[in-house]
Amino acid sequence: MALVGLSLAVACDDDNGQAARRLSVEEYFQGLASIAADTEQREAAAAPTDDPGASPQEIKQRWIDYLNDVASILDAAADDVGELLAPEDVKDQHDALVTAIRNLVASFEGFATESEDLPTEEIEDFVGLRTYAAEAYAAFEQACGTLQRIADADNISVDLCEPADED
Repeated sequence: MALVGLSLAVACDDDNGQAARRLSVEEYFQGLASIAADTEQREAAAAPTDDPGASPQEIKQRWIDYLNDVASILDAAADDVGELLAPEDVKDQHDALVTAIRNLVASFEGFATESEDLPTEEIEDFVGLRTYAAEAYAAFEQACGTLQRIADADNISVDLCEPADED
């Protein structure tokens, strides 16, 4: 989280009202990596736990809450990524990543709403398969993979995601 704070501090106006400077490529990718790691940790912590005594309706509600929690977590990540002042060299790819994350947010929100109408016994399979967000995940993986390949080409050691196959 310290890297995100550093990156955001660099991105803000200074006390004299001077224009913010764009991050270096290294600072940018380190900021992205920090946001990605924090987001993964928050998503893992939000996952519902098994409770053998829970009723089917309670289990269903936990999964619906999880989908909404993930939407909120991703929304915060999109805000954090959007605040990074990307270097000009990666500005278009940065914008594509922010858009892809926002699309994931919309998918999770939509599927949380859709899952309310699912029969109780189908919710765990619905959430577990993640087929509900396949298109949004594909766009995210493409945007993230493009940035990962750029970092790799610049010998910047970050683990943003697995690069998607190029078509």
